Amino acid sequence: MRLRWAYVASFGLPLIAMLAFGATMPDELEGVRNFSFDAYQRIRPRVWTPDSPVRIVDIDDASLAKRGQWPWPRT
Repeated sequence: MRLRWAYVASFGLPLIAMLAFGATMPDELEGVRNFSFDAYQRIRPRVWTPDSPVRIVDIDDASLAKRGQWPWPRT
């Protein structure tokens, strides 16, 4: 019983504190969060799968000149 409370205290309380802090994250720390997320994505990016519902489209001036104004037709 004592060991169980030790696990709750050592893992549960810090987890609750991190979740509470993350929910009320001050604006000053948002830059740090964004930087760490970008660094993580460079080190270990998500694996692309064909059935992924999200696509990121990088539109440059050459593509706009060739294809026309966005949104492009789906056909």
